[in-house]
Amino acid sequence: MSLSMLSLFNPKGSNLTSSNIYCAKSIHPSDVATALAYADIPKWVYIFALAKYCNDVKAHHQLLTYYKQRIQNDINCNEWKDEINRAEKLALIVIHESIYASTCRHCDGSGYRSSPRSSSSRVTRLTIDETLCHKCHGTGKRPTSVRTQEKITHISKSSWSRTWRKRLDSYVSEVRVLESDIAILLRRQFSNKKSI
Repeated sequence: MSLSMLSLFNPKGSNLTSSNIYCAKSIHPSDVATALAYADIPKWVYIFALAKYCNDVKAHHQLLTYYKQRIQNDINCNEWKDEINRAEKLALIVIHESIYASTCRHCDGSGYRSSPRSSSSRVTRLTIDETLCHKCHGTGKRPTSVRTQEKITHISKSSWSRTWRKRLDSYVSEVRVLESDIAILLRRQFSNKKSI
């Protein structure tokens, strides 16, 4: 399989079909599901990957249930105040941020911004500076605004910024690591090389 096809799997999103002049092959969601089925991964990671890369509605609902139960368990174990059912609402935000978030318009989903700069040598050269995108913080996705997150969860602005935002960030950062691991796994599964 070509490197261009393998590059379609990344933690920032996926483009599972490719049709250009040089490569008319495509990777279909069923191919991804099969590759995942042969991988030695926990069930909830498999469900997450199906929801993200295969647009599987059933997997989406199972993932929502998984995160709802997990967040509710954390709320109960840590004795966090939960007057309203925040677990389901936080789970919805985690799922949205990890699976359905839009591509960042400032970096076009790469996570980096390129800016030309000239060097100060005798021959003026134009070099490209790549810096971490300040809007998406390197994720390549446009996160849901804090205001929207507050509305979804029905948590006061002060309580949200003081405690709940940090808690949500911990779940989302965990998912970002998982996305990266799944992307590496899929690249390995679709490569022609034998994995060691």
